[in-house]
Amino acid sequence: MPADVDRRRKTLSPDAWRRALAGTAPVAAVLLAAFVFCLCDPQMFLDGDTNWHLAAGRWILAHAAAPHADPFSYTAFGKPWIDLEWLSEALMALAYALGGWATVMVLMGAAVAATLGVVGVELRRRLGGAASVGVLLVCLPMIARHVLARPHILALPLLAAWLAALLAARRRGTAPSLWLTLLMTLWANLHGSDLIGLALVVPFGLEAVLDAGAGRRRSTALRWGGFGLAAMAAALVTPYGPAGLAHAAAVTRMASLSAIVEWKPASFAEFSPLEFALLAGAFACLVQGVRLRWTRAAILLFTVHLSLQHLRHELILAVIAPMLLAEPLGDAAALKPVAVPDRRKPEAIVCGAALAAGLVLAALRIVTPETARDSAADPVTALANVPPDIAAQPVFNDYSFGGLLILDGVRPFMDGRNDLYGDAAMQSYVDAEQAKSPEAVARLLGRYGVTWTLLAPSSPLAALLDRTPGWVRVYGDGWAVTQVRADALAASERARLTGAATGRPASR
Repeated sequence: MPADVDRRRKTLSPDAWRRALAGTAPVAAVLLAAFVFCLCDPQMFLDGDTNWHLAAGRWILAHAAAPHADPFSYTAFGKPWIDLEWLSEALMALAYALGGWATVMVLMGAAVAATLGVVGVELRRRLGGAASVGVLLVCLPMIARHVLARPHILALPLLAAWLAALLAARRRGTAPSLWLTLLMTLWANLHGSDLIGLALVVPFGLEAVLDAGAGRRRSTALRWGGFGLAAMAAALVTPYGPAGLAHAAAVTRMASLSAIVEWKPASFAEFSPLEFALLAGAFACLVQGVRLRWTRAAILLFTVHLSLQHLRHELILAVIAPMLLAEPLGDAAALKPVAVPDRRKPEAIVCGAALAAGLVLAALRIVTPETARDSAADPVTALANVPPDIAAQPVFNDYSFGGLLILDGVRPFMDGRNDLYGDAAMQSYVDAEQAKSPEAVARLLGRYGVTWTLLAPSSPLAALLDRTPGWVRVYGDGWAVTQVRADALAASERARLTGAATGRPASR
């Protein structure tokens, strides 16, 4: 019998299926719980970037192309824009078109569950079901507090799958299949974090070369080097080509990122999921006497460094660390690889039930409308109270409100696309919003002809304009305040009265 036919028969045998499902029932329960959490998570939309990502996705679907210039703002309109997340945004827009915000929640929940599924399978392979659940429960809070309706969540399963494939290649003693580069192409079009995937090839390739015998090191280096080059070439298959990869690297060096919460360093002033995970991981490794290959230790320490340097990279640590530690933890604890379970064990039944429950809950979530409500990122009531003719004029807005303005068809002064505006524009914006110099504020507002504002109630600029002659506060609530220049407000009122007298509405 040919070897490939025999291998295929073994792959499809009942024992093979039972081995694949061994220990997965507890993991499946965790995946279902994570999925349910995402379907009910009220924090998922508490980020202003969600709105402009959705607006960009709609633009992409309408034009059947990725944007190459800013179509949304008035301060950077027409400026070259490299949208590294264009495919994720298109998927978000498709989900929204199918069932509104509720379907977007289902999409994000599926991505989180898929990520945990890949991590769980890698853990289960060496630690078994119960220990795998324990590790997942340590990682889950780190992931949960970063679950937002944004493209980075859709790219997370690809990080897990890419690392799993590299680990599998090392176990086989071969280079990864070139088919894996298709995953890199998908990743590069979903999110700029594909750089992490490319970087991971280097230490694993070096490890493979060092492990190879003296007579095989050259061929091993060529195979892994060829795969690395193929992966890099695959990452260039985007609407932006090499410029996209260079842009992804350049964004991480922007000085203005320090003003954004998710790019700030981790704080240990209060106990956090990150601190708990670091302490739990250190405790387990010290107690069990875990030994890690130096190449993998370097990956782990660099990932810890990233998570301490920037809050957003906590997600990367939550995926990479458990997958790297699964095998050495199993070896240190003298755990045997998962055996073929007894035929009576209901692994398949539990996994099937979890999948069915997930589908039912997804359907229920989709048919239950999720409406926009006022929040720190979405001051919908404040924006709804802006007269249409005023809304058509230049606005100075809170950074977090830019996405809502774009989604509502209003051109913002600033939004979450720091890479589009650049460090200089961001610094000018921050200085104005902080009202550091009333004279500089007046010059900036005059330069752009700003006639109204949409700012957070605590904004120093809002307080300054309240004291500035010629500006009138026309609306305020717990989420936002709106101020309009007195002459623009008077002109709007005259237009409204004229429209009422002639029977024609004031134009927007």
